Amino acid sequence: MINLLSTLIGGALAIILVFTFVGLAWALDAYYDRKDIKEWEKNHDQQRTLRMNIITIKNIFTRKESQIQKESVLNYAKMLGYTAYKIKSTNVNGVPDVLLLKNGRAFFIEVKSARGNLTCQQKARMKEIQEQDIYVCAVYSDAEAKLCIDHLERTFFE
Repeated sequence: MINLLSTLIGGALAIILVFTFVGLAWALDAYYDRKDIKEWEKNHDQQRTLRMNIITIKNIFTRKESQIQKESVLNYAKMLGYTAYKIKSTNVNGVPDVLLLKNGRAFFIEVKSARGNLTCQQKARMKEIQEQDIYVCAVYSDAEAKLCIDHLERTFFE
């Protein structure tokens, strides 16, 4: 009877040990799988972030003046309560691209792409406008456009 009991206990212990080792192996396998997945996700996120940064940098240098004018100057200014006009043509060359009006004040913004440069005529018109005590600025990116308009808000309307 004792031999039978010890055999059963030994068998039961063996089964418990096998299940314990199998369970431990399964748990370790699952842990390393999760770790691998988390590592992959981390690397994937880093690669996606890097791709987004490259796309953002590329967009900064490939955005057209018209995109900056519409999305960052006209829309942003209208959102802040300005009346905003895109000046398409005048009888004089070099007049800034955008006219902003708010509370009886006028402001001009010349928009250039990141690679653009002001012409001599544009510089001359901007100087003439400044001599009339009218605020005028040139912007070369979406961020500069928003900074310029935010500067107008802080300077003239706070």
